[in-house]
Amino acid sequence: MMKIMNELTFKSVKRSASKKRSVVMSCLFLMLILCFLGKIIYAIELSPEEARYVSFMEARVIMEGVVSFNGKADELVINISVPSFSPWQQVLEYPKDCHLVRDEENNTICQLRVADPTSPYHYHLEFRVRTEAFYLTNDYEMNNLSSPPLSIWKYLAPTENIQSDAPEIRELARKIVSGTSDDFKKVAKLAIWVNRNVKYDERYATENKDALWVLKHRRGVCAEFTTLFIALARAVGIPAKYSYVYALGKNGWESHAIAEVYIYGRWIPVDVLWLEIGNLDATHVYFSSYRDNKISNDIMIKGVGVADVKWDAKDPIFDVISAEKKLPRDKIVLETASSKMSFGRENVIFAKILPSTTKVDRLILLPCKGASIMEVKDKERYVIEKAGEEHYVYWRVFSSKNLDPRYEYLCPLTLNSYYGREKVKVLNMTVTPEAHPAPRCWSAVLTRREVPRDGEIKVLLNTGGCDEGTKIYVGNDVKLYRVNVESGVKSQILFLPVGSERTVHIFDTAGNYLALNFTVAGATRAFIKKIVYPRTVRVNSTFNITFEISNPPGENLSLKINGKEVALGSRKEILTTVPMRVEKAGEYYIKVELMEGGKSVERTMLTVHAIVPPKIEVRSAYIYDNETHLYVLSSGVCKNITILSSGKVWRPTPSELEKGTNHIVIEGVLDTNSPITLRCFDESSGIVEWKGTLKSSPLDVLYFYFQQLLERAKSIMSGLLAQLKILMVSGSW
Repeated sequence: MMKIMNELTFKSVKRSASKKRSVVMSCLFLMLILCFLGKIIYAIELSPEEARYVSFMEARVIMEGVVSFNGKADELVINISVPSFSPWQQVLEYPKDCHLVRDEENNTICQLRVADPTSPYHYHLEFRVRTEAFYLTNDYEMNNLSSPPLSIWKYLAPTENIQSDAPEIRELARKIVSGTSDDFKKVAKLAIWVNRNVKYDERYATENKDALWVLKHRRGVCAEFTTLFIALARAVGIPAKYSYVYALGKNGWESHAIAEVYIYGRWIPVDVLWLEIGNLDATHVYFSSYRDNKISNDIMIKGVGVADVKWDAKDPIFDVISAEKKLPRDKIVLETASSKMSFGRENVIFAKILPSTTKVDRLILLPCKGASIMEVKDKERYVIEKAGEEHYVYWRVFSSKNLDPRYEYLCPLTLNSYYGREKVKVLNMTVTPEAHPAPRCWSAVLTRREVPRDGEIKVLLNTGGCDEGTKIYVGNDVKLYRVNVESGVKSQILFLPVGSERTVHIFDTAGNYLALNFTVAGATRAFIKKIVYPRTVRVNSTFNITFEISNPPGENLSLKINGKEVALGSRKEILTTVPMRVEKAGEYYIKVELMEGGKSVERTMLTVHAIVPPKIEVRSAYIYDNETHLYVLSSGVCKNITILSSGKVWRPTPSELEKGTNHIVIEGVLDTNSPITLRCFDESSGIVEWKGTLKSSPLDVLYFYFQQLLERAKSIMSGLLAQLKILMVSGSW
């Protein structure tokens, strides 16, 4: 019995061990599968064609570089712009070597501090980021028209390369957004204009041109597109900043420039080159933002005899860990008044769009390929859409009159859209010799050619000559009527809301078409044509700002400058000068708002640099060996020194004054009893002068010898310290 039990126990243990081995092997196999799958997930490849559809992405960003130099370095400090937080991006992991600091633009900078670095010094940084596509939906407060907070106003000010106050930029911006009150539509119109009027030219990929250059030459890459757009946006009172990102382009992951505009009480991304306006795909990895189009990374090395410093910063490597491709889809219906056309006739195709987000969509209607059966006028349309608001787009199409009458032709028209539920929408059109269109039996007029901004467009449609059942379409970009002619009804008035476009389209099933154009009352507002002011001013001195203002409506206007209101009156053309005064040194912002009836119609920000001009004073003078020695105390740096005395002009050596006590020498003897003028030029404040009489005394002689002795002692000490450092570095100490 005992023996049997032992055997049973042994067999049971054997089975248990076998089961454990089986479980362990299964776990190992499962772990291998997971690791293999993990590698597959980790190595996701996204093509540039897919970028627009990426709604979520998690990626590892690897940044590497090499710093080389000659000499002995005590410390190396590298400041690098790195992936940062934004409305569409989170940074999940920073490298431990990164000391995170803020630059003057409040960007997150990775600072690497290395003690006693050796050349070449290699760095390797890894970040993990999560990005989500940015979309404007009805969840956003679209009616926030409040003035931007004070911290945002600085993004209205012109900068060195973004000259938003230039007259030609201000004039163009106003022309583009004329009659548009909604900030998003202003942004969209400006971005579309830049996208269509600036030519992409890769020759400028390594340059960074300013806004006026781009406006003149109309070419460049993403940096130039963005720079001009920001200047135009600021010119019409929309705060905008220049943002540095990496994005998935046609050459893979590459540095890219986009803008961010402050509308609806928040920052909204705008990719002008790729025309992602109010929406941004998740392949845009955000690094930093700036007021100007200059991106700053820098390096500093402390040490002895350091020279030939080179910094080879590699382009970041992006390993996509996971990604989702999902684009908000719009409902698009493609229709026509009649799907049959005769030879040589006209027809209207229209698309009804119910957008899911607020954005710009690029619609392209293409005719069938092959024989020239149909032609589409203005195939490409850029449509500004507001989430949840119906939108209509119209195309005029023409059938060829040179077709073989023995045949009937089927011509599919295709509508391409990024955001349609079906990327390509197809509408089949038949061109036949049998169709005999009726002449136009209706007429239409607008009851007013100028309609109120918030009013309605009234269309008087006369159908007295039409048979019962005739179908007529009347519409604009926000509403479309389908009118069936009824017996006894000869005319009717149709009401259309005012949309973005200024055209009413009227057409019928026979291909007859009529366009009625109108204007919007009050669309032309008062505006600031020109502002003239000094960029650099002296502290506690008065300077003037001159405004040239156009007031076509003849409204009663005022200027609000830093909260203080200045009445302007109601003249058609206004030229006014406002005195200003700055009491502290530094950058000084001036908020300007043009007010009409108590409402702000235009706003901008001016920036002046207030400086304290340097002072100069001749402390002592000494004449020795046919030379005049002067010791001049200066509180700043002055260039191009000249001395005027006894009707002569003298050029001393050196020709510049440094901050502190300066020893300058003049070849020749100045009359110490005659008044002299010491004059120099300060770049920020202009000419600086000292006037007085040189009176040499025994004390001046002693002061002269003391200064000479001090300078000699400094020279000897500097030499000894340099030799000491060389001995320490070489190990001979």
